[in-house]
Amino acid sequence: MRISRSFGRRPLRRTLPFVPLCLAVMLVAVLAPQRAAAAGWTPLSESSEYNLTAVACCDAAHVWAVGAPGVILQSSNGGVSWKGQMPDQGVGYFGVACADPMHVWAVGGALIRTTDGGATWTEQDPGMTLYGIACADTADAWAVGWAGPAALPQTLILRWNGTSWK
Repeated sequence: MRISRSFGRRPLRRTLPFVPLCLAVMLVAVLAPQRAAAAGWTPLSESSEYNLTAVACCDAAHVWAVGAPGVILQSSNGGVSWKGQMPDQGVGYFGVACADPMHVWAVGGALIRTTDGGATWTEQDPGMTLYGIACADTADAWAVGWAGPAALPQTLILRWNGTSWK
């Protein structure tokens, strides 16, 4: 049986296989906390008032987490305690990367960077929404996102060369 009806730009026949996947993800979300503890993962808190979307660690002690709305959390003791780093951006963040405990980037509704461990944050305008970031060191970072209208988005990969994004 061929289904040719489409929603937006994706034909329904391509969308239907994802229904079981979505149901599986919902089931995992319910069972994950219990299974994570059984598999050796340790929850560090029972609940959070934040919607966290990404985490990065510079070493075993220094961990950064980001989310919405405009949440940046930092731990310098391996997650035992967390300190809020909330720059006045009012946007959500989807990704975070740290080259070391002092040099951190967060991406999402804004691209921001700190070079002093979160004491101050500087916005760097890439002209688009970025969804992920990774870095090798302070002069080599990569970010992904897209620009343009929703009907014809252009996927972009940007590189930080130590002075600017290209």
